[in-house]
Amino acid sequence: MGIKPASIPLLQGQSLLPYNKACFNFLARAFCGVNPADTEFGDKGLTLITLWIFFQLAPLLTLGLPSFLEDPLLHTFWLPPSLVKGSYKKLYDFFYNASGKILDEGEKMGIQREEACHNLLFATCFNSYGKMKILFPSLLKFISQAGVKLHKQLAEEI
Repeated sequence: MGIKPASIPLLQGQSLLPYNKACFNFLARAFCGVNPADTEFGDKGLTLITLWIFFQLAPLLTLGLPSFLEDPLLHTFWLPPSLVKGSYKKLYDFFYNASGKILDEGEKMGIQREEACHNLLFATCFNSYGKMKILFPSLLKFISQAGVKLHKQLAEEI
């Protein structure tokens, strides 16, 4: 089963660039307390993330070709990680420099600072592309259709 963003009604016929940028900036501010656009990282982060995520998800991607053609062409060889090593290092440096407080908390919990930074990078980048784009709109749809009882409970909770 492959990933087909065009099959998501919310995303059909729209440029994903502003949406991806907003999702990444939101999560980076939420986790790190820093807006990536206000740092030396600037707007190049989105390109670095897209490249890195492509290499992570390449084995799952599909072009819609019959599997007897697509599997030998796309899924029988791996993409060398050395091609995105520089991009990943820039992402890592941004998160390492911007995430002091959350990395300190990780150390208090017994997680090495470097490992916590890799985990934060992975969670932020994948969630900005996957969860915020696919699951969050679906969640909002189900909440909006849940009815008055749930809406009242949420209003009281919030």
